[in-house]
Amino acid sequence: GYLFYTVDGTNYLVNYIGTDTDITLPANYNEENYVINDYAFYNNDNLTSITIPDSVTSIGERVFEDCSSLTSVEFKNTEGWKAGSTAISSTDLEDKGKAATYLKSTYYDYTWTRS
Repeated sequence: GYLFYTVDGTNYLVNYIGTDTDITLPANYNEENYVINDYAFYNNDNLTSITIPDSVTSIGERVFEDCSSLTSVEFKNTEGWKAGSTAISSTDLEDKGKAATYLKSTYYDYTWTRS
């Protein structure tokens, strides 16, 4: 249920086309790390929980905006994330409810990256 593409050696998850409400993203794509592209899950009212593997290095703008049922986001690696230039506490990201709130919020309408 995932739509990926690769440009200049970077792998992008561009859309979720499945129907599951509780998903765990693939551990890798093309045996490499990947990026969740802008708006990839935008307006997915059915999504309730998502697990983001360690292989995800960037989460684009407004990926989970208007995902009204999303209440749980599990980061397999909570260390080193930034929203724009603002560091996000790994303690906050360990709280699945708080992580979901952060990612759904339009306040965070810029790319998240992990160093």
